[in-house]
Amino acid sequence: MSKRKLIETGSEAKRWKDQGVNDSDSVAQPSRRDFVYEPLDHNSDSIRIIELHPDSADTTMRCTMRHVSLSEAQYTCLSYTWQPSHPQHVIEVNGRSLSVGENLYQFLRAYRSHRTRELPHPHIAQTHTLWIDAICIRQADTNEKNHQVRQMGVIYKKAASVLVWLGILGHATKEFLADIHRLATVPIQNTEREAVDWSSTRDDWEIHEERAKQYLYALDHTHASRASGQVLVLCENAYWSRVWIAQEVLLPSKYRVFVFDGAISHQMVILSEYLSAIAVGVAGSPRKEPFGLRYFDWRSAASQFHQTSHLKPSLSSLLSLFASCGCQEKRDRIFALLPLADTKPCIEIDYDTDLESLFREILGLFMTENTIDEVMILGAQLIEALELRGPTATTNDITSIELDISPVLDTRSVNIRRPPIKPVAPLVWSQSTLALEEPLEEPYLACYRQSTSCVFVGIFDAENVHILEYAVDKKDPGVVVRYARALEYQQGILVDVHYLRGPFVAFMDRASEPPLSGWTESDVEILEDMADNAKKTRQPVAAQPRMKTAEPDVSILDPVTGDSHFFDREYF
Repeated sequence: MSKRKLIETGSEAKRWKDQGVNDSDSVAQPSRRDFVYEPLDHNSDSIRIIELHPDSADTTMRCTMRHVSLSEAQYTCLSYTWQPSHPQHVIEVNGRSLSVGENLYQFLRAYRSHRTRELPHPHIAQTHTLWIDAICIRQADTNEKNHQVRQMGVIYKKAASVLVWLGILGHATKEFLADIHRLATVPIQNTEREAVDWSSTRDDWEIHEERAKQYLYALDHTHASRASGQVLVLCENAYWSRVWIAQEVLLPSKYRVFVFDGAISHQMVILSEYLSAIAVGVAGSPRKEPFGLRYFDWRSAASQFHQTSHLKPSLSSLLSLFASCGCQEKRDRIFALLPLADTKPCIEIDYDTDLESLFREILGLFMTENTIDEVMILGAQLIEALELRGPTATTNDITSIELDISPVLDTRSVNIRRPPIKPVAPLVWSQSTLALEEPLEEPYLACYRQSTSCVFVGIFDAENVHILEYAVDKKDPGVVVRYARALEYQQGILVDVHYLRGPFVAFMDRASEPPLSGWTESDVEILEDMADNAKKTRQPVAAQPRMKTAEPDVSILDPVTGDSHFFDREYF
């Protein structure tokens, strides 16, 4: 599994040295007795789990690994980041050496010490058995990786508990969390329940929210600001930007996810009430809410991910939130979200699939019973998530012009090759010119032209042909789709054109693109590949189109809150 890179700070290493810990003995060295993985049974739900041994006099980290059936296993899952990965450390697995990264090693050491001190949290299942992806999956074996990632959603959903590890936390942050823990673990009194009309909610979240407010009111301005600062330290941790934590944090049942700080396991759904109340109480509703704070809020609303498949959010709605999250393996931005999504038919997890083929496969599957606008939005999200860039990098060239002259733009020819079997054609990259509006003093407008990369996607649906075009801004890192256009052909005649304006993902964090007043016209020609036709049998043309026609309003649902985000149509 790929993890987003975190930056190792010298202060983190210093904290361990201040505690008298010497890691020199564990730093990875070549060994003739390296651990060798025994193959898993890919025809069953087999997984590996490890059990940590207690502290030993020689400080060596030891564990035992065994194969088990997922349906029968009992274990705790770790949710963490692979970075920082250096220096590498050696641990013993079944008596043999295995190298692990720095962040994982620090967790193993902290967790082993925690268990040795026999201070388990009462809500955590009493087991030392762990499932950790970097240890329990043979990462170099693509077939095994495919098999295990297909089970990942079940692995986290079935876990007795999930421990969130944010890395080595500073003393002030741990003290802040300890204060919250003391507040949260005070037995709830009947007077508290009566004060919040507990009989109507049958839940304790309002009581914890009220306790958080009282805690904040008791602080002076300086200490309240410090408490708010610690909320940001926790919620702006780069851990929260990883795409994999969407399933790792949201799939388990409500009270099974804990933030482990090395000494205390804090139940995430309760901790969220304190963090949210403190953040709002000090600074008011933030203009840009930290992504980590959103996850704490989402934990309270994560029940829909345990519903039947037809009630789960669509892949498109999930990508609207998570397509820009961090990962090293771009396919993970799709594969990590599949357990949360209503994906019918099923998308196959295969790390040997190239990025464009994955894009075409998903778009082809998504065609059925969705409108042309919904397919166009999903295409934009997939381009961003997979960071499709085309054959060469380009830069944008912007020139201002007068708006009182109608922006007549050039026309260019585009050749789309009809695929022999699949409905989505190979992508075609080109250049387009956009005419964009910029408001000046009322009632005047300025207009400027911008040359930009664009990608064409041909979709063949019964006798209809749809050409999707995306204006793409290639950044470093990443890709942003700014505008999308769909040209609809029926029996070779252009019957309609639809325009949508971005953003298509991260709605809360990105401003809308400027209005369009023109876009290079496309003269599309469909090419028939006679060589392919001679070698392959073309699939029969469907009697009825699979896609629905466009609707007046174009929107997408927030997968957690259920709120609708409406897209701006462009008319000119």
